[in-house]
Amino acid sequence: MTAGRISNDATLEPPLLEIGAVVGDRYEVECLLGAGTFSQVYRARDLLVVDHSVSLKISRDPATDDQAVTAAMRELQLIASVFHPSVVQLKDHGWHDSRLWFVMPLYRGETLATRLARGGMSRREAREVFEALAEALATLHAAGVRHQDIKPDNIFLAQLDPEAERRLPVLIDLGLAVKDAELVLAGTPTYLAPEVAARFAGVPDPAPIGPKADVFALALTLRQALDTSSPEAVTGVDAFVSRRARVAPGAPVRRDLRDLRACFERWLNISPDVRPTAEEFRRELRILTRKEERRARRLALARWLAPTTLAVVALFATTAMVLTREAQHQRVEAHYERVRASQAQARAVSMHTNLEEEKGRRRVVEKEFRNSRLTCGEIEQRLIRAEQEITRQQKVAEETAIEMCRLRKGKNCDQPNPTPVSTVSVGDAR
Repeated sequence: MTAGRISNDATLEPPLLEIGAVVGDRYEVECLLGAGTFSQVYRARDLLVVDHSVSLKISRDPATDDQAVTAAMRELQLIASVFHPSVVQLKDHGWHDSRLWFVMPLYRGETLATRLARGGMSRREAREVFEALAEALATLHAAGVRHQDIKPDNIFLAQLDPEAERRLPVLIDLGLAVKDAELVLAGTPTYLAPEVAARFAGVPDPAPIGPKADVFALALTLRQALDTSSPEAVTGVDAFVSRRARVAPGAPVRRDLRDLRACFERWLNISPDVRPTAEEFRRELRILTRKEERRARRLALARWLAPTTLAVVALFATTAMVLTREAQHQRVEAHYERVRASQAQARAVSMHTNLEEEKGRRRVVEKEFRNSRLTCGEIEQRLIRAEQEITRQQKVAEETAIEMCRLRKGKNCDQPNPTPVSTVSVGDAR
C-alpha cells in the first residue's frame, strides 16, 4: 500500500507510465498503485538506494503553459511547506514529458477505510489514531493550509514495524489542499462541512470557510470509526449536500457512546464558531478513554489496597495478639506478686508471733532461773535425802535376795552382786 493511494475507480484507465520506465534517471516504475482525476500513483524502485521503493505520483495532464505549471506545483508546494510525521512527506520531484512528478515515502499498511471495513475501532485505538491526525491537522493549519478532503480513504495507517502493533496514521493526498486565504470549493460530499455544503447548494449568506471545516470532517470520520453501524444515507448528491447545509450529523446513538454525545454535538456543530480548533480537538480526545482510565485507576487502587489492607489487618492482629499476651503476662506477674506479697506478709506475721513466743519463753526461763537460784539450798537437801533413800533401798534388796536363796531347798547361796546404783554427789548437783 502507498501514501498516495486514492480511489481505484480510475485504475481502469491506461497508465501514464510503462512498467520498467525510469523517471528522473533514478526511479524505475514497478506497478500502478492507484489513480485519480488529476494524477496516477506508482510504486517505483530507487536505483540509487539498494532495496528501497517509493511512491511516485505523476500529474495526468501535461503543463503546457505557466498557469498549468503553477497549478501543477501547488500540491508540491503545500506538501513542502509542512513537516509532521502524520503528514505525507516530499522526497523528490521533477518533470517527465511535461508532467510534474514527485516522490513520497512508500508506507506499508492500509487505509482507514480498509480498516473500518472489518469493524469499528475501540475507544483507545481511535484515540491513538485521531490524536496524531488532529496534531497533524493543527500543523497544517498553522502553516496556513487547509486539507479540504479528509476522509477514511485519505488516512493511511502505516505499519512501520511488521512485528509491532503500533501504527502511524498519515494524512495523504493533498491534491485538493489550498492556502487558507484561497476560496476553492472541493471535497467529498459525505464529509463536507455545513458551510462548504452551503456554498455548493447556493445557500444565501453562508458562514465563512476556514480551518474548522477540516475539524468537522475529521470529527465525522471519528464518529464513523467508532460507530460503523449507522452511516448517513445518501439518496442523491444534490439532496444530500442541500441537507448537510442545513442539518449537521447527529452524535453516535450506541448506548456505550452516549457519554460522547455533548462532545460530538460541539465537534459537528453546524456553526464553525462553536467547533474547536484542531489543537483543541486533539486535547478533547482524552474523553475517549476517560472511563477506561478511571476504571483502570480503580482496579489499580483496588490491587494496591487489597494487600495493603491485609498487611494493616495482619499488623493490627499481630499487635493485638502481642498486647494481649503482654497484658496476660502482666496479670500473671501481678497475681504472683500478690501471692508473694501475701506469703511474705504471712511469714512476717509468723516471725512476729514466734518472736513474741520466744520472748515469752525467755521471760519464763528467766523467771524460772531466778526462782531456781532462790531454792538452790532446798535442791541440795533433796539430793542428800534421795541418796540416803537409795542406799537404804539397796540394803533392803540385798537382804531380800539372801532370803530367797535360803528358801530354795537349803542350797548355799552366794551373796548376790546387785547392780550398783549410781549416786549423784551433792557437789555434782551444785
